[in-house]
Amino acid sequence: MQANLRTQLLYGFPALALTAAGVSVYVFITRFYADCIGISLSVIGAVVLGSRIWDAVIDPSIGALADRTSSRLGRRRAWLLFSLIPFSFALFALFAPPAELSARANEIWFAVSTFLFFLFLSTVQIPYEALGAELSNDYNQRNRLFAIRQGFFILGTVFAAALPSLLIAVWGFPEQVTEQRGLFAAIGFIYAVLTVLSVLFLTNNIAGSEKPTIREQIHRSLMAQTLEALQSPAFRILIIAYVLSGFGAALPATLIEFYVRYVLGGDSSAPFLVLYFSVGFVTLPIWVWLANRYDKRNTWMVSLVINAGAFLGVFFLGPGSQSLYALLVTISGIGFGGVVTIPLSMQADVIEHDARRNNGLRREGTFMGLWSVASKLSAALGAGIAFPLLDFVGYVPNQPQSESVILTLRALYAGLPALCYLLSLFVIIKFPLSRQDFN
Repeated sequence: MQANLRTQLLYGFPALALTAAGVSVYVFITRFYADCIGISLSVIGAVVLGSRIWDAVIDPSIGALADRTSSRLGRRRAWLLFSLIPFSFALFALFAPPAELSARANEIWFAVSTFLFFLFLSTVQIPYEALGAELSNDYNQRNRLFAIRQGFFILGTVFAAALPSLLIAVWGFPEQVTEQRGLFAAIGFIYAVLTVLSVLFLTNNIAGSEKPTIREQIHRSLMAQTLEALQSPAFRILIIAYVLSGFGAALPATLIEFYVRYVLGGDSSAPFLVLYFSVGFVTLPIWVWLANRYDKRNTWMVSLVINAGAFLGVFFLGPGSQSLYALLVTISGIGFGGVVTIPLSMQADVIEHDARRNNGLRREGTFMGLWSVASKLSAALGAGIAFPLLDFVGYVPNQPQSESVILTLRALYAGLPALCYLLSLFVIIKFPLSRQDFN
């Protein structure tokens, strides 16, 4: 089965809204709740880490249940449609906390809305990603399918980075972070509406593209499905490498606003985010060509080397180095396209190889549930480690930081990510699947 360009574009579209919401939560919401609402970084880090651990418990079950779902709407579309409204409400609640709550009530609101946001993000995102693995069984076409989805992912990230400044300029929201309740409420509303529209476009135009539920799968326990997926050596190697590189990517995403303001002395991270993701978007076709021309594993390794080198250079920057930082951001953006696209295509290869070895038994949801756990735990560890550590070394909101805080920021933002990319490189070199396994 192959997916035409229209199907690929329809499939990629929801990634824009889901990514924009997720990026804003990881990059902007944490600072909004710290500097505007007044919640301590230790509480924020604990909530984010706790919600990710909870996801680690429920995500494999969501994926396995999605594999077993049998309805007239299909396995994936049913989950997408029924998750839309609760996800949208949870998203808006996180971005629009009520005014004049007590300090404890603000912490409770943040904790509950964060847990609900990530819960319903899972019930949307896991079936959505599982659908992608079903749309094509062509080795090379999967590169383009996931490059298109990641193209929308990058556009969503650029949109998330640019939207606050755009709303401030057009609608006159205040620039001071301590007065941005209205701004974040507007952002949450826009993301909720965009998510609903994009998922409805997909589900209304892609009926019939899903693979049917296999009756044998319905009677298999969720635990058995999960353990069977983990028996794949290729999947274990891939997910370990992805966790390492994902943790390396999560730390800069979590800390870029802090790094730019307090290490470089800049005003905002938004221009650098736009530059980074714009370069990544433009270079995506190059990575698709390389993966089609050469082995996917080797192509991913090249992107890891580029990113490791760029972040190693960033470690040595200081106040007034914005121009050099922009150059290193550009280099990292080149590597970014391969880092975010090639592993997803390799993951689809693992799923296809697993189905061929198991008489056509499809476990896209189960694999995606485990993949989601890995992705979210990587991001959660970034916040769960970085924020309490910054709190411990003496971070003070909206004030010049001490040398110990600056050094900690540099190590967490650049030094540790460079190490993670190199470790991922040494793991993925053992990945066993190649083009010849699908001929």
